[in-house]
Amino acid sequence: MFVALAILDATLVWLGFYDRGIPVDLGEHFLGGIVLGIIGMWWLRSYKLSSTPKFLSLFIVTSFAVLGSFIWELMEYGLPYLTPNFADYFYLYSATVSDLLSDMACGLAGGLVVAVYNLFRK
Repeated sequence: MFVALAILDATLVWLGFYDRGIPVDLGEHFLGGIVLGIIGMWWLRSYKLSSTPKFLSLFIVTSFAVLGSFIWELMEYGLPYLTPNFADYFYLYSATVSDLLSDMACGLAGGLVVAVYNLFRK
């Protein structure tokens, strides 16, 4: 799933969506939150924690998405200092605080979609 998101990002860079100012990264962060939420849901089920209270289940699944978004944003912040050419080519940097917060909010929203789905699925 992460490979598919990386291919999607590379394709959007190649097609010039970022050069036109189209905020396609918000959709990618939302999809990333969904992927991380699915991983959190899988973790709950693989360790037979599916009998946990609903609020705790919602919290765990959403926490996976937020933690993953936070780690990604740390990488986006540090990458221009470590590999500036790579970061510039793939637009892997958080230019402003509002960009960082909107990216994390989209990751949170994607995780919440999976968490709410997990609640009503039971």
